[in-house]
Amino acid sequence: MASLIMPTLGEPDTCNGPCEHTDCAHWRAVVGSPCAICGAPVEAGEAFYFVHNAQNPEQVEHATCYQDWLFENTPACPPA
Repeated sequence: MASLIMPTLGEPDTCNGPCEHTDCAHWRAVVGSPCAICGAPVEAGEAFYFVHNAQNPEQVEHATCYQDWLFENTPACPPA
């Protein structure tokens, strides 16, 4: 699973002002969304994951928060 990087609005792939582009509207809706783990907003330039669930299909997690959580909650491999 690969993380995404929150684009900076106005960068080559997003418009800086109001527009009709579906992708731009999507990023505007997501930027600043709270991380499901730490609660801090996911900002432009940060790596993140979408966490799809029935309650909140656009829920996001910082990549570092998720990776830390995964490391702490995954049992170590048994010795060979």
